[in-house]
Amino acid sequence: MTESSAATGPSPEPGSSRRSDSTAAPGSSRRSSSSQVSDSSRGSRRRERAAHSWRSGGSTVARWDGELVGWAVLLLGAGILLATLADRLLGGTLGSALSLAALWGGMLAAIILAFARSRPRMLLRFHPFDLLYGIVLGVILRFTQGFLEIAGTGTAVWPTAGTIDGSLPASFWFDGVLAPVVIAPLLEEFFFRAVLLVAIFTAVRRMTNSRSWAGFAAIAVTTVLFIGLHLVFDTYTWWSVATLGLVGIVCAGLVVATARIWGAVLTHIVFNGVAVGMLVVGTIGA
Repeated sequence: MTESSAATGPSPEPGSSRRSDSTAAPGSSRRSSSSQVSDSSRGSRRRERAAHSWRSGGSTVARWDGELVGWAVLLLGAGILLATLADRLLGGTLGSALSLAALWGGMLAAIILAFARSRPRMLLRFHPFDLLYGIVLGVILRFTQGFLEIAGTGTAVWPTAGTIDGSLPASFWFDGVLAPVVIAPLLEEFFFRAVLLVAIFTAVRRMTNSRSWAGFAAIAVTTVLFIGLHLVFDTYTWWSVATLGLVGIVCAGLVVATARIWGAVLTHIVFNGVAVGMLVVGTIGA
């Protein structure tokens, strides 16, 4: 035996290294597979929780049904009746204020009644995409309204408001800004696209066992009622009615597609806000 062979010792048996590797591999492979299955299972559960909303039913919409639809329509009707009486019997600024309060009160009562029953899962959740939807769709709808008006009248006139000594009256900031840009969109969206839409969707889904039919019915009925409410208090041209219909369909479609209300609220706010902004610019710049 040489000195080098004595120093290094006997050579390992051929294949011993391979046997060592092969004996370790099955255990590590099983652990790796188990870890992957566990991660996949957790990811699947997360996706399942994210996908589950009021559209799938459950306890959060157990009492959002045809009865709630009836109460909501009844309260809206009462608000319309009181608003009409206040406007016709009192007239003037007081009559207009009480008329608006009565209408809003009817919708607010229905909203409180619905959410006192339960809060539909995911309906009030906010996602950053809701802001994007609101800005983009609100602007598109307002420009669409302008194109429809041009198609109906052959021209487009920049809106202006009445002034006092060249300035907007103090009442304008409530009647012309706060009411149409903040209060009305919030109440109308929560009444039509939260309370009515979710209740109709839930009732139809239970009857047909079809989310497609439920979505179609909810969008159609709430859009018709949304248009009808506006026709009660004002005279509209065909392009104005068409615009109301588009706003109703887009906002209702957003709620059905995302299961969230805030995209619809922000779309309505931006739609009205662009009009008010144009009104202010047109008045000040006139």
